[in-house]
Amino acid sequence: MASGDRDAARSPAARLVQVLGIALSVGGLAFVVRAIAVRWDGIRGDVAGLSAGWLLGGLAAAAAGMTLIAVRWRASVRLAGGELDPADALALYFRGEVAKYVPGGVWAVVGRAELARRRGLPWRVAYASVTLSLLALYAGAAATAAALAPAVLGYSAWGWALWVGGTVLLAGALLGGGLAEVTSRPALAGRMVLPGPGALARLVVGYVPAWLLIGAATWCVARSLAGEAPFAKVLFATAVSWLAGFLAVPAPGGIGVREAVFVAVLGPLPGDVTAAVAVLARLVFMVTDAAGALVASVRWWRPAPSGAGDDERPGQGAEHP
Repeated sequence: MASGDRDAARSPAARLVQVLGIALSVGGLAFVVRAIAVRWDGIRGDVAGLSAGWLLGGLAAAAAGMTLIAVRWRASVRLAGGELDPADALALYFRGEVAKYVPGGVWAVVGRAELARRRGLPWRVAYASVTLSLLALYAGAAATAAALAPAVLGYSAWGWALWVGGTVLLAGALLGGGLAEVTSRPALAGRMVLPGPGALARLVVGYVPAWLLIGAATWCVARSLAGEAPFAKVLFATAVSWLAGFLAVPAPGGIGVREAVFVAVLGPLPGDVTAAVAVLARLVFMVTDAAGALVASVRWWRPAPSGAGDDERPGQGAEHP
């Protein structure tokens, strides 16, 4: 890391962001823990009677959803001007996922991008593709929530059209604005072309099946505790809460924020186990991330190409994006 980067990392602003992230996480977790404690007498029996079958189903759906996200990253790599082997995409994705639990949302990009650069992708392609994939992933969450909102919230046909139209416009503005910011950096100017609306739309839509699997995983967790749960509402609460966790940039992995939003949006489940569902679902996805990272670390797929990923690296005549 260059001395300027180290100084920035130690700056008061950087420390403030880190403290804010920790505070958000602690506050969100406190909200969920309190919700569990208040209802503990009522949910203790449900937790004790947890259905292992539904929980295993949740783990399987979580693994499938995260794997699909890893595979879809390849489309972002191609849009950024590179190519990535499917096996490498899986290994790099899961190894990079652990970085998202470090305070400061930037590590979700840096961790995977640095691994990809060391694996052979030019650093511009690596960073641009990870940024693009994250923006498209959460635009997909917004689109999923928008499509479900009328059914969950009871909107009329006109209300549905206004909600979906407004969300699509907002997601497009956020995605386009984020990409414009990336491509405006001096290190990328003239080297990365902003994908057209059609390519971006296909990228976002490609992530919707992953959100269906993530929602299904959370629904299975809910079924393991509550015995029954409305699938559409669980999926809606899942998409909204993950999006909120992503937008709460300083909070590591959205911990606390995601759970608090999930509880607030979903509302009570039979036995008042909503808070327990939020915590258990987080554990399911953490286990999935850890297992994927472990497999990727134990079996690295092939040696990186010699000298790969070194084109005009930061400090060699170009500014890091």
